Amino acid sequence: MDQTFVDNARAILEKDSSVVPEFWQSKYKKEASRNWDLFYKRNTTNFFKDRHWTDREFEELRPGHVFSEQKPVLLEIGCGVGNFVWPILERNPDVFVYACDFSERAVG
Repeated sequence: MDQTFVDNARAILEKDSSVVPEFWQSKYKKEASRNWDLFYKRNTTNFFKDRHWTDREFEELRPGHVFSEQKPVLLEIGCGVGNFVWPILERNPDVFVYACDFSERAVG
């Protein structure tokens, strides 16, 4: 990554002293589940892009990768509708996946 870019980004972040007021922090925390459910109701699976690049980035998830005696276990937190997980399982059924999301609608 370009060091000038990184230095400029750090300088901008150091100048930012804004804080989200307590009211809004509380409101966002309380309503997060409801808002994610509404998001998935509105967008279903149309919002997310195909993730068939994952086995290029994570060599250990590639088909034919030799594992130790145990199956590899993958935990995906915030899985949404599974666009990251499904391509991995299609290409490498030897991977065991736990996937969870904040929205019941996304994983239901």
